[in-house]
Amino acid sequence: MSIYLRHVIADVPTHWNSSYLAWCRLLELKEYICILEANLAENNNRDIKKDFQQLFKIMLTNDEWDLLRDLIPVLGPFEEATRYLGSSNYATYSIISPLISEIIKILKPVSLTNEINIEKIEDIFVAINEDIQKRTDLDKSMQTSNALERVKETLYRAMLFYWKRDNILYLPSILDPCVKKIEFAPDKIDEVQELLKDKYNEMKNNLAVNSTTASTTTTLAQN
Repeated sequence: MSIYLRHVIADVPTHWNSSYLAWCRLLELKEYICILEANLAENNNRDIKKDFQQLFKIMLTNDEWDLLRDLIPVLGPFEEATRYLGSSNYATYSIISPLISEIIKILKPVSLTNEINIEKIEDIFVAINEDIQKRTDLDKSMQTSNALERVKETLYRAMLFYWKRDNILYLPSILDPCVKKIEFAPDKIDEVQELLKDKYNEMKNNLAVNSTTASTTTTLAQN
């Protein structure tokens, strides 16, 4: 009989998507963790009782399990995007804009009725990193009320801060036959098309100037 082993995945800050992968695995193991907790609770062995008490202290509450489950669809697009970009043999620069635009669309809070002034957004990860450096007390339950909305809004603001929607970033997408139409950014279509025309005319004029200069130089050299 084959034994099916599923090990816990560590959450490593320097590994892409490690939190997402760790939480996915934890949800897979939830049923077994609950069974383990119940079995430990029924055992009268002193050492096992200590193990139960230790597990009981750090055991997630039902609200925390629910939050963990709800966070998976939020972080999933990041994992899919990095896996696709990292494993593709195709030049992926043109697909970055569509991917990020789609992620931003998914993250945008429903309650956010007014557009955020991008120029006034600060690097929120500075404050987050300061909080992470503080020791987390695992003995205390997390306040999960509105936590999902806060996470989504934090990620949404971070994406707007780090991803500047300069029109030139969309040129690779509009030139890529696999993308071509920038339906992922309908508000940018006219501007990007105009930019493409300007770039084309600029290159055309530069070629004409260079050709004229080269021709003049050749004529002078012959004389």
